Amino acid sequence: GSKSVVRFVICGLTCLAMMRCVRLDHQWLSSLPLLSERKQIFKSSYPEHKPRNLVALTALGHPASINIVYHNYMNLFHSDDWACILFLYVDETVISNDEPHISEMSKRCSITRLPGLKWAHFLITLSPAMVQKFDNVAIVVDDTFAPILGNEAVSVKSLLEKMKVFNLDTISTSVQDAQWANMIPKKSRCLISVKHIEIGFFQIFSSKLWGCLYQHLQFSNPGIYCLDICLHKLCPGRYGIDHSMVAWHLGRSETVKVPRELIGDLVLPNDLRRSSPYRENRELCKKHNCTASQSGWFEPMRCPGDGELNVSISSDASTPSINNETLN
Repeated sequence: GSKSVVRFVICGLTCLAMMRCVRLDHQWLSSLPLLSERKQIFKSSYPEHKPRNLVALTALGHPASINIVYHNYMNLFHSDDWACILFLYVDETVISNDEPHISEMSKRCSITRLPGLKWAHFLITLSPAMVQKFDNVAIVVDDTFAPILGNEAVSVKSLLEKMKVFNLDTISTSVQDAQWANMIPKKSRCLISVKHIEIGFFQIFSSKLWGCLYQHLQFSNPGIYCLDICLHKLCPGRYGIDHSMVAWHLGRSETVKVPRELIGDLVLPNDLRRSSPYRENRELCKKHNCTASQSGWFEPMRCPGDGELNVSISSDASTPSINNETLN
């Protein structure tokens, strides 16, 4: 009787509602692009050009260093050929994500913030699995200024060309206020072959060499003591320092002053010295019997006057001849 009527009415209303939902779903689905169109929309959200290299900017924590890090990235690595990671070891109360330079860099750089870590700790995140798709990995520290003005300006393009021509596994600029003799700028302005490079200024590695170096990074050694001394033993290869380019390390001594003509409109901090130096860890040296006795050794590969670089030289080509300039 009446219960049957009620059930009939409820069923009817339910069916009408379901039919309306089906019509709405059909209208919604018909308004979507075709599958091929949706694929194209998704594809267009990402650049077709895949970066060939990776730069790690490590590790920002001193607000006064922001100008240096921003300058180095925007003038030397801001291109489709370079993927970018910016490491920060302080929280947002010290350096905010809304800081104009950080905000601008975040459009192209992955920002990794791990408060309390040391600069070399971040290198442990750059595992071989992560960097294997790149040809090269560049490490640039926050207190090293790379000029783009003057006769000794830094050129990443030129560094990469020399890696190719001379079959180098890693290359560094010379560095003002470096500790080792082979790193200190030389008047000869030669590209030199070396056994040791002080890691942590302005250096480019092949992904193969980086994969080897990575195996010897230790969380207990945040200052990577002895790694640069032992690296030629642990990871044999061709190491070069280009003395035609000079980077300026501003984190060790307050007496290092960059000439005004190299700075342009950039504002550099007066003092970037670290408040707490790293505790030395010499275990790697003891384990592999490494010494710094050859840290000053070098031999020239190319000096001014040798002519233009020929980037078509094969990787197994012999080292080009050089002139007899005095190296000092």
